[in-house]
Amino acid sequence: MQKVFTRKMLHIDAGQAISLWERNMVRLQVVSGRVWITAEGVDDDYWLNPGEEMEFSGGKRIVVETGNRPGSIAVQPLRPPSLLNAILNGHWLQNGRTRGRFAKTSPCS
Repeated sequence: MQKVFTRKMLHIDAGQAISLWERNMVRLQVVSGRVWITAEGVDDDYWLNPGEEMEFSGGKRIVVETGNRPGSIAVQPLRPPSLLNAILNGHWLQNGRTRGRFAKTSPCS
C-alpha cells in the first residue's frame, strides 16, 4: 500500500535551512513562520506566509529557509493530475511546478 496522501511536518529553527529531494510531485504548505523557498530549475524564489503553499514536480532539490523566527511546513506527496483533470481544474505546468488557479504564491523581493 502506498502512502500517497501522507503529510509530514518539518520544523525549521530561526535562520536555518533544510534541503529536500522528493521523487514525486509534492505540496509544501507553510504552517507557521515565514519561509523562503527555492528549487533547482525554477527561475524565481518565493517568500511564503502561513497558509500559503507551492507545488513542485518531482526530482528537484528544494531548499526551504526561515527568517528570524522558526517555521514549520507540511510536506504532502501528490499524484500528478491526469491531463483532462488538469485542464478542467485550471492547472498548468510552469517552470517545473504545477500551479492552479487557487495557488497562493508571492515572488520574493
